[in-house]
Amino acid sequence: HCLPPKSWMTTQKSCCPKERKPWDGAEDQILRSGIAAGRSCGAIAGDLPGRTSDHVRTRIERLRAQDERGGAPGELKPWEGAEDQILRAGVAAGRSYAAIARDLPGR
Repeated sequence: HCLPPKSWMTTQKSCCPKERKPWDGAEDQILRSGIAAGRSCGAIAGDLPGRTSDHVRTRIERLRAQDERGGAPGELKPWEGAEDQILRAGVAAGRSYAAIARDLPGR
């Protein structure tokens, strides 16, 4: 188990991780408004009980990636015709998948 020695427990909090709280739409809206207003992660976290500036920063990164990718978290964006052509041409030319991926931002 993750409990520290008793002498340590008298002066410190438990090392056991807290249960994760999923983000909800209202929190995301507060976050997006804060970003638009140019507020810091710490200032935004002050408006979100139970969230730290690290939580806010990580969520901002995930929301930006989601916006770039399109769709819901974990949902794959369908291939467009131009992307499919780039992929097929790269494979036909014998290019590595890493090289082809550089021509396909967000893939």
